[in-house]
Amino acid sequence: ATPTEVKRTGAPNDALAAALRTCAARGLPMVCANPDLSVTLPDGSSGHMPGVVARAYEALGGSVLYYGKPHPAAFEAALASLGVPPSRVLHVGDSLLHDVAGARAAGVDSLFVAGGIHAEALGVVPDGGGGGGASPLRAAALEALFHDFGVWPTMSAPAFVWQ
Repeated sequence: ATPTEVKRTGAPNDALAAALRTCAARGLPMVCANPDLSVTLPDGSSGHMPGVVARAYEALGGSVLYYGKPHPAAFEAALASLGVPPSRVLHVGDSLLHDVAGARAAGVDSLFVAGGIHAEALGVVPDGGGGGGASPLRAAALEALFHDFGVWPTMSAPAFVWQ
């Protein structure tokens, strides 16, 4: 499968599925350096990330070594590189499962960007990068989503645009 096929469909094609089965049967470990499951693509559509392939490999009985959010090593490395305690850091991201959960586990405050991968669930209309800002957030929708995922960020914003 080409990366764009998996990104678009969220499922390994026949060739990738066969390779995953062969590797799992041989007991080969997989390294997943980006465990994210989904992404908002530049055109605003949703796509799938490498974590989807890692989960498919685990379903076949394969062993996966995860690096990156939400796993502690990613946050520990970032904090060590910065040379500051967790209380001096704000993690900004749009994934409750990866950004917010990882930051919380590392003792780092988080800014949840609602206009990312959870935008549709929240009824947030992103601004498309134009800088005008996304639609306003609804507290009830945020609370329901946080409850569904079992994770609460320190704060939330509809968009994060650096100008």
